[in-house]
Amino acid sequence: MKGSRYSALIVDSRSHTSLTRPACCLRLALLLGLIFGACAPAPLMPYSAETPPLVLLPATEVGIQDKRARFREIFCAVLETRRREIPDYQPCEEA
Repeated sequence: MKGSRYSALIVDSRSHTSLTRPACCLRLALLLGLIFGACAPAPLMPYSAETPPLVLLPATEVGIQDKRARFREIFCAVLETRRREIPDYQPCEEA
């Protein structure tokens, strides 16, 4: 086909394998992700802000420590120390 007007359309396949293989793998991965994502089942319990907790335990058994009183003590001390620097100062009971 030398000299033919279609000779420009003939491409050596070995010259493009390094460029097309990663693109092919990426497209395949995206396609598989879409296929398997579409097959995922619906959640057992739909999301709602009013859903009750699934495990009901006292806070002491879960390892949660209530440090609100200590925070209030520190906050009130800092607030009283800097009362002249704060333009919209309020007493600790109101803040």
